[in-house]
Amino acid sequence: MKDYAGDYSNPGYGTVSIAPDGDKFKVTLNKVTRSLEHYHYDVFQVPADPLDNLEKMKVVFLTDMDGDISSLSMPLQPDVKDIVFIRVPDGSSPSAASSRRSPATMRFRDLRCR
Repeated sequence: MKDYAGDYSNPGYGTVSIAPDGDKFKVTLNKVTRSLEHYHYDVFQVPADPLDNLEKMKVVFLTDMDGDISSLSMPLQPDVKDIVFIRVPDGSSPSAASSRRSPATMRFRDLRCR
């Protein structure tokens, strides 16, 4: 379960934090924290609660080609596709991760300067 824990970043929505909470997780987005329970495979959901507008919201963890958890998606708006948050490498701040250039961009820039 520790493979899911960490920070995930999206430039428009900020940072989602996933933290262990016993045999479940807690998800925090913009100071809003909810419990997550396992639903199916790499899918977790906010428990049912008719008084919670996030009830039964599903968080889907996505893997890369090596099988490592690389991102998550959440349905935050009903009129758009699920929002994807990219995993922030351990030891990095979310703001630093979002400001980094991709290797392709750096190579292009380095070639232009020569």
